[in-house]
Amino acid sequence: MKSRFKVTVERSEQVALCEGMWPVARRRELLAVLMGEAVECSESELDEMLQMALQDQDPVECGAQMLEFVFGDVMTPGQRDEISRDMAEEKPWEHGSHIEWHRGIFEAAYMVRRAHGGKVQKPTAVRLTLSVTALDDDAREAAEAPLTPAFAARLVAPVRPSSILMRLFDEAIEGRAFPDAPHVVWHCAWASPDASRATVQGSEHWFSQFEEGDTAELAAWPDREPEGD
Repeated sequence: MKSRFKVTVERSEQVALCEGMWPVARRRELLAVLMGEAVECSESELDEMLQMALQDQDPVECGAQMLEFVFGDVMTPGQRDEISRDMAEEKPWEHGSHIEWHRGIFEAAYMVRRAHGGKVQKPTAVRLTLSVTALDDDAREAAEAPLTPAFAARLVAPVRPSSILMRLFDEAIEGRAFPDAPHVVWHCAWASPDASRATVQGSEHWFSQFEEGDTAELAAWPDREPEGD
């Protein structure tokens, strides 16, 4: 079979955020929205001011405003209110009916949790570090391209076939296209110039079942273009 790899989970660790979530520029934008104007401050002051501004609201109001900041008009006010209320007892970034909203809800909940602590459920992500060995020429060629969410999911999921990731998305993982992959794999990249290591990050809902030392030989590929008529 083509595009064969040997993959081993070198490290599995919980992280508060995935790469690319809440960089400084985005946090400054949020503070400007909360304060009604741009504020000049250091990075350490920025986080303190954000926390104080978010603490001025109760957790539900805070959650609704964070969801509005993240999603804009994509959600209705009623949806924002319902999801922000769910944050107290549930994890809508894992179990919400709109998988395309999961990452954004996670980002919003992170800020609410920082401001209001245990009044909302703790959003937790997982970062997996993989050892990746290409076993044939097609695999070596595939590894020369940037790592995409679909490719990353195919490298991870078969390592533990009993995982919820594999059980729920087996057809997409084994098929030509995995359109929901970016909603599951929130960040991925080759971690070495020769593509012998990779990092994959996402919600603990999908990735906490993978353990250090898990290993398998498997087939993996980026999404493939539809075949012509």
